[in-house]
Amino acid sequence: MVYGWHLDRTFNQYLSEIPNEKEHTAEAREDVMKKIPLFEAEWKKYEKKILQGMCDILGLEFYKSLIDVYVVGAYKAAFSDPLVMSSKYLPDMFVDVLTHEILHILLTDNTKKVEVRKIWAEMFPEAIDMTSINHILVHAVHKEIYLKTLNMPERLERDQTRCEKWKSYHDAWNIVEKRGHINIINEFKKYYLGK
Repeated sequence: MVYGWHLDRTFNQYLSEIPNEKEHTAEAREDVMKKIPLFEAEWKKYEKKILQGMCDILGLEFYKSLIDVYVVGAYKAAFSDPLVMSSKYLPDMFVDVLTHEILHILLTDNTKKVEVRKIWAEMFPEAIDMTSINHILVHAVHKEIYLKTLNMPERLERDQTRCEKWKSYHDAWNIVEKRGHINIINEFKKYYLGK
């Protein structure tokens, strides 16, 4: 994990030009730098378990041996390519969001082997937008990580509650709950494992 100083400057400039974001507050570089060791320490507690868990659940492997994580103070969310994380999370939430983003990376790494967009279109015809479709499998695997790998159902509840404010994420969770996370995982694996 490193401070993404260049990304931070870019986010800060970009957000200052958006009318609704002019009042955004960016954490100072020094504050971000103090948080990074806390994030690293919290991630280290779960890293091996989570990474092995997601590979075991999906039967997939990472193609990259190293994933750079850029932490920024001017952005309040996260995304996976490149992997950018906000410094505004508490350490335990940082782990959950980082897990979510790394699940995206694992699936993206395997697009050479698995045509995920084609599979998802067939699997999730009820999803109404691409953001929902992109998150159904991520949520299903993340649920299994929360429940079985980590044995922390309270984190699952927190994640689902947090996602209620974003329609596409909430819709994806609803599909996971309706169809069953294990059913979704197993159906997805049939496309490339033949099981």
